[in-house]
Amino acid sequence: MAENLTPFLRQRALRTWASLDLFFQREESNFFPVDRLRFSLTETNIFPQTKPTNIGLGILSILGAEKLQTLDSNEANRRLGLMLESLQKIETFNGFFYDWYDSKSKKKLNQWPEDGHELDLFLSSVDNAWLALALLIVAQAKPDLAELIQEEFLSKMNFDFFFDEESNENFGGYSVSQSEYTKHHYSRDLLSETRIVHWVNAALTEDKEQRVKILQRLLNKQGAIPDKLAGGALFELLMPRLFIREKYLDVVLQQIFDGHLEYGNQNLGGMVGISVADNPNDDDRYTEMGVGGIYSSGSVISAHGVVLAFLARPEIALKAISTLELIPGFYDEHGYKDAVDVKTGKTTLTQVFIDQAMVFLCLITLVDDYFAQLFSKYFTDEEDLAFSLPKT
Repeated sequence: MAENLTPFLRQRALRTWASLDLFFQREESNFFPVDRLRFSLTETNIFPQTKPTNIGLGILSILGAEKLQTLDSNEANRRLGLMLESLQKIETFNGFFYDWYDSKSKKKLNQWPEDGHELDLFLSSVDNAWLALALLIVAQAKPDLAELIQEEFLSKMNFDFFFDEESNENFGGYSVSQSEYTKHHYSRDLLSETRIVHWVNAALTEDKEQRVKILQRLLNKQGAIPDKLAGGALFELLMPRLFIREKYLDVVLQQIFDGHLEYGNQNLGGMVGISVADNPNDDDRYTEMGVGGIYSSGSVISAHGVVLAFLARPEIALKAISTLELIPGFYDEHGYKDAVDVKTGKTTLTQVFIDQAMVFLCLITLVDDYFAQLFSKYFTDEEDLAFSLPKT
């Protein structure tokens, strides 16, 4: 694997791993990644909260670092063991994980650490799906951990909990504080990252007929492939493709990417990569940005957005990332900052764990679809589930 990486991609993967390694808390009793880092000339500020997606992508990043050979197997196994031990100790509800935890104490958060405002005790369907997907993948990569993962976590996560039979769509989540589901659903008529909820649910379902029914939910209400993004952020379209083989989306992906490229050609000198990220023009606040959806467009390019673009048009992505790396402060020994305004050159002072992990895992995937190979083992060729559109 390591020998196959081009020098260009390998250097960026190694630098991104150097960044990711800073996010992990190092106490022997804990190994959860924190949510974000903010850099200054004299110090690095740590934002200690974490969430299920962070933990899931942290698990996958450790597998990626082992694949890259920057962690040996013994160290990777040690870290995975610590994460799973910590995961066993945190409070859950109906087998699912709350939206936010303190990464050190492992207690669920009911107040935001920075300003103390009250938090809803919320179970996010998509955040739990990202964690479940990571557990499914590591169970394949590390057979010695499979029984623990199944008994302690996966057997308790029934994603039908989030499915609304009346609308035939998934709820956004469930408020434990209010004892009610969200008012909004994840629309079947729009493409988003939330399609992984269906894939994970199918992987956890033993009955073959039910698996097919679950994956039919990937189609819109007319029984066709959705061809529009929900928000318009590139990660919505491309992030699941790091882990799931989705040939049925190949044509739609190119059509949607063409929309991003057209916007980039008209407004950004050919740049692509607009996605949800920290906004350097808004005190580095996490901002929903996109093209062709409900999110507003602008001139802020995210690191993960442009790297994920390699999955769609490598030549466009390579040109874009090479240009962006010339902007002072955007790329250094710790990889990429979260985002940059390509018109002003203003760069965030932050790195967000989810975004950095997407960069790292994408760089691994560009050479070896390691993660998708592992996840596809939950589906057989005869079922025709992991490789093409489910039969209608």
